[in-house]
Amino acid sequence: SNGKLSEIMEYETKNYTNPLAYTNLFLLTRSLIMTKMNMQSISDYIVNTANPTQTTPLSVDADDDYRTQIGTDLYNGDISLVSSFENDKSNLQLKAFSMNDGANVGYTRTYTPKNAQ
Repeated sequence: SNGKLSEIMEYETKNYTNPLAYTNLFLLTRSLIMTKMNMQSISDYIVNTANPTQTTPLSVDADDDYRTQIGTDLYNGDISLVSSFENDKSNLQLKAFSMNDGANVGYTRTYTPKNAQ
């Protein structure tokens, strides 16, 4: 390789009793990426895990009923959430997905420096 860093991935799992918390954590992380890291949102979508080519835009300003349903579907493994961001130095992809263990939802943040692409 060229000796440059190609990507950094951060990973964490969460276990909440309220499905709304899974969606709210995703949306909070999304907001912090844009404000604290000065990154621009490129896309936000829901992926149908049974058919990964089937995506739906994620409504980031939706009410608690919508967010609770998204959190339930996420926890149950029916969907995953994906947001993509960029700035002048890097791209970032935020994902949330079921761990399929009946207890946890995983979150990843993958940073790709533009000079490594």
